[in-house]
Amino acid sequence: MAFADSIRSATATFEQTATLIESVFSSGYPATWTSYTPGSWTQPGAMTFSTVTVNKYKYILVGKLFIALVDVSGTTGGSAENYISVPLPITNAGTYSCEFHGQTVDTNTRGGGFGAYGSTTAIRIYKQDFTSWGLGAGRAFSGVIMAEVA
Repeated sequence: MAFADSIRSATATFEQTATLIESVFSSGYPATWTSYTPGSWTQPGAMTFSTVTVNKYKYILVGKLFIALVDVSGTTGGSAENYISVPLPITNAGTYSCEFHGQTVDTNTRGGGFGAYGSTTAIRIYKQDFTSWGLGAGRAFSGVIMAEVA
């Protein structure tokens, strides 16, 4: 699949997106990838997100543009909520300045995912149908986070 087709495709894979971004910001461009491992996964209400495995969370900064590739799985507990809060390594510019595009897995059900501003230091990851995440192991999301840095 050509890069332009990846951009237009509703089914572009995580790796196709990563390859596209990595090629745009190649070694000839003044940006480098930085790995990030959040220290805390504070969740809304009484929901918890624990036993977290960060398969990938790396980002680049280009001026005030933040782009991150994420692939995370974990276990939800407590009282179900409709989003998982994901810590950011930057402070974003505020409302409407941060978004996520990718996929979610709730047990064995895979679907689209989207994210929106949660706070200046976190983004909310929602399932495509906007229903609450199930409780237990097997919750995951992968995709791209973009934000304007404050």
